[in-house]
Amino acid sequence: MGKDLNGKELGRGITQRKDGRYMGRIHIRGSKKEVTLYDRNLKMLKNKVNTYRALAGTSQWDISMTVTEWFEQWMEIYNVPVLKATTIRNYWDGFKRIQPLIGDRRVIDIKSNNILSALYVLKENGYAPATIKQTFTILKVMFSMAYRVRAVLYNPCEGMRAPTERTHQEIIEREESQNLEKDVQRFLDVCRHTRYYELFYILSRTGLRIGEACALEWKDVDLERKCIYIDKTVNKVKKYYDSKGRKMESSKMVAQITSPKKQASYRIVPISDETVNAFAAWKTKQLADKQRWGRKWGIKNELLKDFPDLIFTTSPGKTYLPGYATQECKRISDCINRREKQMALSENRESGFIHIHPHLFRYFYVTKCVEKGMNPVMIEKITGHAEIRMTQHYTRLSDEFILRQHEVH
Repeated sequence: MGKDLNGKELGRGITQRKDGRYMGRIHIRGSKKEVTLYDRNLKMLKNKVNTYRALAGTSQWDISMTVTEWFEQWMEIYNVPVLKATTIRNYWDGFKRIQPLIGDRRVIDIKSNNILSALYVLKENGYAPATIKQTFTILKVMFSMAYRVRAVLYNPCEGMRAPTERTHQEIIEREESQNLEKDVQRFLDVCRHTRYYELFYILSRTGLRIGEACALEWKDVDLERKCIYIDKTVNKVKKYYDSKGRKMESSKMVAQITSPKKQASYRIVPISDETVNAFAAWKTKQLADKQRWGRKWGIKNELLKDFPDLIFTTSPGKTYLPGYATQECKRISDCINRREKQMALSENRESGFIHIHPHLFRYFYVTKCVEKGMNPVMIEKITGHAEIRMTQHYTRLSDEFILRQHEVH
């Protein structure tokens, strides 16, 4: 029996230090390790000790395990064997944001307020609401598994909500809805004579995700039936594990083409005569590239081994990745905005800047389909949305359109 500073017995494994703190030691069965707990409140310390002893008797995991150690085990055992590299990358990136705040703490010590405090630190550091929510979701799933294997007595994330705010996003969506059609048309007009004009035009007329468009092969496009078959996507992902599921010493970025994440993404997308012409114009560009580079065309593109018929490639034959499209959108948008700023100054008016990104063309396509009166179920099937509510989320009706419809009806 341990004793306090006055000689009073405190219970098995509990003593009082000279600084006044109570200390409890728990021996882990089948191990030489020992867990040491501290608290200035004797009752709180006894509760901790009882909790640890309960878990030590039922858990197959080391109860002295830190959050980082559990995350790595959780990834290697439950995630790496079954998840795509993109999802694994997202899990790692999401955890690394919060790792400096809770990673060194023992799993069993984590309480709801620890999670919430860490998330608020991310918010104060300027992380977007969606980013914070992603990190919270990862923690929730991770601790759920910890509870299932009796590494903790409860999931500290249960009953919590991530500290996110939607007001800023709602403002952005409001601005996009009023200028969407005009901004997309301005962008397409300016980039008409740039190399990747056909890609952006096709995005605006099909609603394809940029990863789906960049993964297209010529066999996926039926110009006679006027349709596109979607069954894969391309992205650049940071890999943390090798092909055998072993953690690598250092991560590396690789381009990959995989199947879509959701079943609804497998679909047929109808295309117009104008879109058929855009594909034909691009094919002429690609053939010119192949003639110019000869045998050197595509020699450094490893994806061509499994996908030799890729449509959207760079001049020397590399896969045109979604990140390249994002950079090109920004480059062209910046040119438009610089010109707009000069014109606004000369005309003594406010500037009307645009903010174009590849995914915005998908919003544009869905909105135009809704404005033309297309059946919502049809839009859902064409765009690959899993639910109709996602179609509603992508719709950006302008005030002008709403007023015109009100007059008609």
